[in-house]
Amino acid sequence: MTPAFARSCSALAALCCLLFTASRSREAVAQPTTAPAPPPPAEKSAASDADRQEAARMFGAGEMAFKKADYESAAQSFEAAYKAFPAAEIAFSAAQAYRLGNSLSSQPRPAYVKRAIELYELYVTSNRQGSRVRDAAMHLDALRKLWRELDADAAARAAQMRYDRTQLTVWAAAEGAEVTVDGKAATAYAYVDVEPGEHVVAVSAPGHFPFEQRVSVAKGAQVPVAAELRAKPAIVRISTEDGAEVSVDGRPVALVEGKIEASAGKRFLSITRAGREPFSRELNLRPGGEIRVSAPLATTSRRKAARWVMWGSLGMAGVTALTTTIALIADGKAVDQRDEVNQPSDRDYEKWRSRRDTFRTAAFTTGAIALAGGAVAAVLYFSDHQRAGASPFVEEEAPARKSGPQFTPMVWAEGAGVTVTGGF
Repeated sequence: MTPAFARSCSALAALCCLLFTASRSREAVAQPTTAPAPPPPAEKSAASDADRQEAARMFGAGEMAFKKADYESAAQSFEAAYKAFPAAEIAFSAAQAYRLGNSLSSQPRPAYVKRAIELYELYVTSNRQGSRVRDAAMHLDALRKLWRELDADAAARAAQMRYDRTQLTVWAAAEGAEVTVDGKAATAYAYVDVEPGEHVVAVSAPGHFPFEQRVSVAKGAQVPVAAELRAKPAIVRISTEDGAEVSVDGRPVALVEGKIEASAGKRFLSITRAGREPFSRELNLRPGGEIRVSAPLATTSRRKAARWVMWGSLGMAGVTALTTTIALIADGKAVDQRDEVNQPSDRDYEKWRSRRDTFRTAAFTTGAIALAGGAVAAVLYFSDHQRAGASPFVEEEAPARKSGPQFTPMVWAEGAGVTVTGGF
């Protein structure tokens, strides 16, 4: 994200803040001295919510057009925003658009020069402490010299822009967006002359679902249409073990026929399975795109240890069975010797009884070791479920907006910014 773009986003957000708190502002705008005359401060303070929302919409359209160097559309949108909410800083933005529109034109545009002078004068006289007063004064000096050189009073009057044109402008931020109005190709963010009445706006873009809307346009109105294209989900085909659990940005998703669907953008894919090392990867998904991911899962050291312990326990269980068998045989021999000679102190009888006791003790010992080893192996086996790392793309909650100071956005050639009025 470039610094200019970041400042532009901040400017648009600041405009919304100003528009909703403007009814309490006392010092943002003074009475202008040149045409077109904005409403007096009393009317401004009583501006309706609809007017403030309309000003925010039109300023947003102007800002997008300004970034695309479409200064004619930018000027029209800023004029409409100023009409709905007459802030001197919005007038400055419109003056910037007119000045740059004239300077980049192959032929002088007297109407642009005249209107830029009017708006710069309005800004300077209404906001003498403004952050861009010095720049406005510098531009005024150059434009007044240019106006005197233009022997074109009549041409300027003839070239005056008409503000009663019936127009549509379509906002479509999706890359590669194609816009049509009533089936005819149009350019996003540019104003299109239309007849009063209902019109069909259609927008399509690669990887997005098509957008279509019917719009009614009154005579003399300039209507912006925000075409919010919904991105198609991206498809991720995953090759991994059966029984694996798949998560995207920390949320589990179902793996159906070896694929999942995820919204476009940067995503964090994680795959886990009991007894396996977790697999994770950062993905950059395009709307409607498809990628393949191979996710081999390595056996964990705990699972390997559980297997070795279990095999050891089984071995000890075998030893236990063997020693138990020998102990039983020795016990049988001892009983036989006792019954035959009826002398408990006989040497053969003592030998077999001693052997029985020895192997019985060995059986108890190895059996206890086998049971303990089995318990350890079971704990290692069933507790072996590794977790993947946290997603680096989890959005932080935006801080709550503080009340008190009021912000007004401004646009100039190098970028955008805000002025602050009111107290903290």
